[in-house]
Amino acid sequence: FKLLGTEIYVSFLFFAVLHFMLLIDKTGLCFLCVFSFFVHEAGHLFACFLFESQPKSIKLVPASILITRSFERRKSGEILIALFGPLASLLTALTFFLNFRLTKNMTALNLSLINFIIFAFNLLPVNGLDGGTILREIIKRKKGERKAQKTLFFLSLIIGVLTVFAAAYLCIGKRVNVSLLLLGVYFIVCSLLRAN
Repeated sequence: FKLLGTEIYVSFLFFAVLHFMLLIDKTGLCFLCVFSFFVHEAGHLFACFLFESQPKSIKLVPASILITRSFERRKSGEILIALFGPLASLLTALTFFLNFRLTKNMTALNLSLINFIIFAFNLLPVNGLDGGTILREIIKRKKGERKAQKTLFFLSLIIGVLTVFAAAYLCIGKRVNVSLLLLGVYFIVCSLLRAN
């Protein structure tokens, strides 16, 4: 469907995965995570409209929300659009932390922590994350597109391999962390998929 001239696509698998996660979640944290992810993406969308780069389409697929634009941005636009997602997460984290300090509400503390993790995670200099986009744009302006892609590929691969090794090290110490292993694999796959 279309909303304000932007094509919105929601995959069936996105709804299926979301529904499954909400069904099996006994802690209530899944809903808080979904809310926090949408706040993050709303920051990007706000920046798109603010910097006159209305999205052509928004696709909601499992593990990702893809925003594509139909025309070229101003030079500073790409970095600022990438930065607004983490900034929205940080602002939300600080707001809910202040709420927690005033009310001692544990839901507010959980929302604050989740949004801070999203903020920090998305600033990692990895392909597919906001930190990677920002780093690529900075290097591209100084050294060119090819150097930016190459640097980001190796950085993403190194971070992915180190994350997998950290997960393997924890397994040796009998503290299995499947999430850390999946994260490392995700980083490696992102670096390989976006390699030129």
